[in-house]
Amino acid sequence: MLSKMSMFIAQTINKADPKTDIEVMAYTLKNKLNPLFAITIAFLICLWTNQWIGVVVSYLLLMLIRGKSGGRHLPSLTVCSIVSGLFMGLVPLINYPEILVLGMTIFSTLIFVLFAPNYFHEHIDDGNDLQNKIIVTAVATSNIVIGSSLMASILFVQALTIIPWSRR
Repeated sequence: MLSKMSMFIAQTINKADPKTDIEVMAYTLKNKLNPLFAITIAFLICLWTNQWIGVVVSYLLLMLIRGKSGGRHLPSLTVCSIVSGLFMGLVPLINYPEILVLGMTIFSTLIFVLFAPNYFHEHIDDGNDLQNKIIVTAVATSNIVIGSSLMASILFVQALTIIPWSRR
């Protein structure tokens, strides 16, 4: 759905300005619409749960960790938007016992130390892999002190996406 919508918008723009490269425009639109739809879904959930701060924190943390650690992609942008939106909207409602938060945090930290960043798609090497590993590991480690269930959930799920479950 998002890919088709992006292509339709790009083609419409191209009709008004034929110099516009349709493929580049569609790609850019997909990258803009995906987080927009995800955060819209999360905020719609907020209307029901009233967890506004939790959703904003989940969004910011997920974007930081995901951007610095890489990870596998879902099969389509539409699925990604829906799953991400539901995750960000519902994760503030979760409260784990302290021992589980600690276990999830330690597991996530170890995975980030071992595998971050791990890109499963084409990626332009910007030379910041070590810096990105340090950032995600530091954020994960900070939850040992903070003890947030929200943070533990996001770190844990993101850590699972960077594990190379099979050989490439």
